Amino acid sequence: MPRRNTNAERRAWKKRNQKRPQKLEKVFECLQCARGKTVGCKIDHGCRIGSLTCSLCNIAYSCAISHLDCEVDVYHQWVDTWEKTDSSKKASNEVQRVCGAQGREPQQVLDQTQSSVQDRASIESDAHDNDKNKDKDATKVQAQAQTQTRVSCQAMKKRLINAAAAVAHAHLKRKQKRLQQIERTQERRNSLNQTPIQVGGQVQCQNGVSWDYTVLDERES
Repeated sequence: MPRRNTNAERRAWKKRNQKRPQKLEKVFECLQCARGKTVGCKIDHGCRIGSLTCSLCNIAYSCAISHLDCEVDVYHQWVDTWEKTDSSKKASNEVQRVCGAQGREPQQVLDQTQSSVQDRASIESDAHDNDKNKDKDATKVQAQAQTQTRVSCQAMKKRLINAAAAVAHAHLKRKQKRLQQIERTQERRNSLNQTPIQVGGQVQCQNGVSWDYTVLDERES
């Protein structure tokens, strides 16, 4: 009979196979001096402020946090802010480079860039308005086509109804004419059958006396 595992063995097995929670980093790489493991973060949940400082270049950063944020969140916020400022610095450096190459003031370059952006926005708005007008025209044409189709269908239906009414009227007229012909024929026959016919003759008796007679016969139909 196999031996059953005791409670101690079960607890030991669970402890060995239990997933350990992953530890979050609290020391990060500095974005200014590019040194690793030099930026330390501090979290103050009471004041809801997170701060970090580099131990070599002494750069500091602080931001507002929530009760769910930790050191990693503060560091990522610093990275986002650094990227925004870096992109603005690159843009200003590019403006200065263009100004130095063309011999113009930075304000002139900025004004020209802003005017070009406005022109592009106006062109895009005009194109959008043209597309809207085209859509309206297409919708109007489609509505007119539908109206014409509806009117033509109604006219065709009216013509069919009129044609059917004309055929029915002609059929009724022919039927009435036929009935009138039948009535006239019947009246003619009745008049011929009711005409009295005279039948006459002479009868001779044994004593040699003769008698004349006339019989009116009225035939009935």
